[in-house]
Amino acid sequence: MADPYDSLETRDPAAREGELFAQLPRQIAHAVTAPGWAKHLAGVDPAAVTSRAALAKLPLLRKSELLALQKASPTFGGFNTTAPGKAR
Repeated sequence: MADPYDSLETRDPAAREGELFAQLPRQIAHAVTAPGWAKHLAGVDPAAVTSRAALAKLPLLRKSELLALQKASPTFGGFNTTAPGKAR
């Protein structure tokens, strides 16, 4: 029987966390290209979010807020980074 895990899942936990936090600034920078995320994360420097402590300081977006945001800014409250109808 083949091992169900790949090397990314079986690597050292500290190495995994380090690699994930190294990639996080790029993901946040991509997210803020969407108007909703840009407004929600205004003042956040994506390059500075490289640790658990920095991640914990990001403002929360609560599920209960989404309906009002979506009504104010259809479609998806401005949180989509891909234009409606352009996703594959």
